[in-house]
Amino acid sequence: MKRLINGYLNTSLILMITVALILGIITGILFGEQTAVLAPLGDLLLRLLQFLIIPLVLFTLIVGINMTRSRHLGRMGTKVFLYYVTSCVKF
Repeated sequence: MKRLINGYLNTSLILMITVALILGIITGILFGEQTAVLAPLGDLLLRLLQFLIIPLVLFTLIVGINMTRSRHLGRMGTKVFLYYVTSCVKF
């Protein structure tokens, strides 16, 4: 069992995603409409990804601001702030 877990943890992420994609396609083909039971798991995954987007964008902006020179910060900071505020507002 430990060997199986270590093998899984040492496998590349691309390979794991590819295998999961293929297994998902096979499951959808074999079971068809019965896979609707798994829909809440897909919804949960999408909500978790959406939950990560805003902090990721915010921290990317913070790092970008910290890497600029102070004389360019005012003008660029205003543009970044306006872009961030307008892109986060849901209409």
